[in-house]
Amino acid sequence: MIRAFVAFDLDAPTLDGLVRMSAALKSCAPNKALPKWTNRDQMHITAKFLGATTDEQANAMRDALASIAGTKAPRARVTCFGAFPSPPRAGVLLASVDDAAGDLARIARAADERAGELGFLREVRPFLAHVTFARLRAPLDVREWLGGLAHTPFDLGVRALTLYKSVLSSAGATYTPLASALFST
Repeated sequence: MIRAFVAFDLDAPTLDGLVRMSAALKSCAPNKALPKWTNRDQMHITAKFLGATTDEQANAMRDALASIAGTKAPRARVTCFGAFPSPPRAGVLLASVDDAAGDLARIARAADERAGELGFLREVRPFLAHVTFARLRAPLDVREWLGGLAHTPFDLGVRALTLYKSVLSSAGATYTPLASALFST
């Protein structure tokens, strides 16, 4: 049994832009925030969190990636800084993604449907595309912190849909790609 998820892998220019945003966020972090920052190699958009996954389920998801992804790369934009569940009580700092064409949501729905066929719980919340920058150790009001940051939106480049194995440890999560379906540009 492994812990797994399906994610959109981002291209190098997108990761460069996200690293710049994360650096701006870090540069003015309040001392009380104590965030656990996401490294560049861990930045992605989760399409479907699977959780505990058998070898058979992982193999079936691996086989389904290409049909779930389709062929054309999704179109979207990184728009602004944000927080979950809300800025007054943030636990996660993130980059918001505008999926106006619905491409990312369509693929996430397809991944959720296939996962449901394999025995995973279906997602009840609507898909909300984002990239996590940091997790906070305790809820924090980040309105002032985020309000002082400027950002110019940029196009999001997605290179692949990937099935990942996730191993949790006291040092943080380690993600290992198990299979990918590349998008055409």
